[in-house]
Amino acid sequence: RTRTVAEGDLNRRTARTTFSSTPGEFGDKSPTILLPGTFISASQTFQEQIPVIERLGDKPVLADYSNSSFSEAMLRAQLLDFMDSVLVGGKKVNLMGASLGATSILDLLLEEPEARDRVGKIVLMGALYSSHDFKPSGLNNGLRKAKQMGLVREPFVRAVMPLARSRIKVEHDPELALHKEAIHESRRNVSNRALSERLYSIFKRGSIEVRERIEIPALFIFWQKDESIAPRQGVMTNVVTDPSMSIVSGNHGWTLRSSPEINPQLELFFKTENEELLAA
Repeated sequence: RTRTVAEGDLNRRTARTTFSSTPGEFGDKSPTILLPGTFISASQTFQEQIPVIERLGDKPVLADYSNSSFSEAMLRAQLLDFMDSVLVGGKKVNLMGASLGATSILDLLLEEPEARDRVGKIVLMGALYSSHDFKPSGLNNGLRKAKQMGLVREPFVRAVMPLARSRIKVEHDPELALHKEAIHESRRNVSNRALSERLYSIFKRGSIEVRERIEIPALFIFWQKDESIAPRQGVMTNVVTDPSMSIVSGNHGWTLRSSPEINPQLELFFKTENEELLAA
């Protein structure tokens, strides 16, 4: 699948996501793929959640996007190819994403129905699906208006990116202050093109209300100060037939500072689902 996407659009050959696992054998463990947000790497984003996943008996696999380009089609192809790989060995894969990562999980399951039978559980933190889901702000309202006028195309988003990128992430996770230089380096390394393609992948979509529902166990986690508002959070959770939902303190993307609230939710969700599977 990955090769087909690359051959169909040569510009997407640099958009490939890198998958890396934590040390140790896969064995009989089910992989949990961790997809980060717009700027920060998977290892930095999920450093407090990785030990929880390992303690629950799953194998964390970190997914990091190309810094030169981004393509949802390429990411979907790579995720499906990974699910077919010998490392997975036919087992179901769990998916956990924050911000853009959560968006990409929804994109995969809605655009690639064959993926649904291969996914065991999903955790979506700070999910957004389309421009409809962003809370009102000067930047978001401007992009919405440009979309209504038919101006929002990839070249347009790319052109405004140098002006917009400094306003995309207003407040970083305070715990990342210990890695301040590494975070700034991560932000600098993401090209305007890659960042525009990541954001355009969200803004080009229609509303999630028109999509079919997904029958996969799902935990939605939103922050008190998230990039979406409560009514839109309810709409997004409704795309799953029987979702669990939790609101934790902090701002959008605070996977570290909010981990004392997030991690118990993960343990409860994974343990409950595993017990129900064993009972079945």
